[in-house]
Amino acid sequence: MSFKQTSYLPPLPTTERGYPTRLTYSNSRDGDYIAYPNGKNIIDDSDSYEYTGHTVQTTVARISPSGFYGASGDKHGNIHIWDTQGEEHKQIYKYKFLAGAVKDLDWDSDSKRIVVVGEGTSGNAHVFMFDSGNSVGSILGHSKTINACSFRKSRPFRIVTGGEDYQTIIHEGPPFKIGTDMTLHQSFVNDVRYSPSGDQFVTVGADKVIILYEGKTGEKIRQIGNGDDVLHTGAINGVAWSPDGKQVATASSDQTVKVWDTESGKLVRNINCYGSSRDIKHHQVGIVWTNSNDIVSLSLSGAINIIGKDADSPTKILGGIQKGIVASVHDRERKVLYTASYDGRIRAWDFGNGISAAKPSSIGDDTYTTGITSVTKAPEGFSRSQILFGAFDDKVHFVDVPITDPSSASFTSNQVGVEGTPSSLAVIPGPNTGGDEFHTLARLQNSKAVIISDKGTTVIEQDNVTAIGSTIASPEASPAIIAIGFEDGAVKLYTVDGDGSATPTGISVTPGQRAISALSFTPNREYLAVGDASGKIFLVKTSDGDIVTSRWVFHSARVQSLNWSPDGVHLASSSLDCHVAIWDRQNFGKSIRIRHAHTEGVGYVDFLNENEIISVGQDSGIKAWHVTF
Repeated sequence: MSFKQTSYLPPLPTTERGYPTRLTYSNSRDGDYIAYPNGKNIIDDSDSYEYTGHTVQTTVARISPSGFYGASGDKHGNIHIWDTQGEEHKQIYKYKFLAGAVKDLDWDSDSKRIVVVGEGTSGNAHVFMFDSGNSVGSILGHSKTINACSFRKSRPFRIVTGGEDYQTIIHEGPPFKIGTDMTLHQSFVNDVRYSPSGDQFVTVGADKVIILYEGKTGEKIRQIGNGDDVLHTGAINGVAWSPDGKQVATASSDQTVKVWDTESGKLVRNINCYGSSRDIKHHQVGIVWTNSNDIVSLSLSGAINIIGKDADSPTKILGGIQKGIVASVHDRERKVLYTASYDGRIRAWDFGNGISAAKPSSIGDDTYTTGITSVTKAPEGFSRSQILFGAFDDKVHFVDVPITDPSSASFTSNQVGVEGTPSSLAVIPGPNTGGDEFHTLARLQNSKAVIISDKGTTVIEQDNVTAIGSTIASPEASPAIIAIGFEDGAVKLYTVDGDGSATPTGISVTPGQRAISALSFTPNREYLAVGDASGKIFLVKTSDGDIVTSRWVFHSARVQSLNWSPDGVHLASSSLDCHVAIWDRQNFGKSIRIRHAHTEGVGYVDFLNENEIISVGQDSGIKAWHVTF
């Protein structure tokens, strides 16, 4: 039994209003290559891999000119050096030079020296050899946080830094020492960048000013842009040079990207990144310029804008998930994955052309402001594409999702109020397989279990409910079966008639001593998989409540989700411990164990087919795996 990761849909970059986000561009390997921070990870969008060595939020990553190494920093001042070539991207070195967050770092052209800047009480910058940590000089002169740094990629080496003290300082070396310091900005210096040749560098700031300097001496050449009609009207958060070194592109909170000619200082192109509506989410907070002459800018929403040569608006916008995923459900019949995130957004991922080709479509009004807690879908055979979600407004929403235009769906056209926040949902198929009748089972945060039907809302259990589950399909003229799990580790079974009324079957089982956290019936309803808060998984026979096996032990934390393969032979489990497992119902001793599938716990796992599974992490990443039994 074996497994292999086949696809990875990475999350979008982490952003914060009022602060630049560092995108990193490299062409040291085949094709254009962009990396960025998200949560505790560093994401490579070209090879779709992640570096996962940090234990706190990452802030910046830079790839060495050689392409063999990556360097990344985090909120606690840690610097990690890691391998970009191997499949596991292992950490090679780890250093800590700053007491506070790392704001920026850069490599020299030899891929040997690194400068790091940021926050710190005893020091806010350091320059060192990557393979030993030995200092190669001192970065001094700033009295406040340093926001940006840039290494001159030609000799004689120079390092330029810009900070919140409004200063721009050149350091000469190695060994590096303070050279020229300038206070030409009237507010924070947000970014500094050397040209590809090193003959010039440019600084941009919160004062909306762009200044060009001579690369060796730091002498001011000119202020770029003249005339109020062409200047940015918001803080400039980032700057990038064209490959030929003749132009720079600036990203601003005024929701535009502007391209400037450095020789004349004149505006060449104004790029509208806000479309038809002005919104804070369109603030431009990061930027790079690729060797293929595409400008790549980053919106505050996390959207990545690809701007082609001579274009005056984004040629392509890469969307996705920026905030953590709180709930997911997979529609096997339509090959669509629905995800709900902390920011109140639901997205549909169409897997019809393969996982790697899937692009997210926003559902409904883009953001449900009260927050989403749970999501599920209509049962198989339902004539329409419909999802259900629970929210902090104590309502269950029924949303028809047009396949051709998911954004036109309405979040509020069909909703039912309940007496508590729906923390999990399950659908109960109606009496006629393939029909449009179904009821909704909900577990509320006040520990109640209720059934929502045409008759209204009926309370099934009043107290201590921790998990719910329902049969996938209901045979003709046979009542559906639901399972309810409790805080004390007990599970009770009920039948549900066509009118939505529930009747206890008399079967109650307590396979463990911890709270039940996940329940899943086999497609033929013969067995029920039970997961609990300790990570244990039990298999129960639904006809008499007998425990078939308690040997499925691997997880060390709460079981987050359970789903069966289409043939009902294999069970996929995911856990808060970051692992995924596949269990064999016909051979209890056999299993596939995918350790550290995600870095923030695995919230959801399901089968795409008999040999492929998909996992959704609380790190906002989506992965596909091929499994061989």
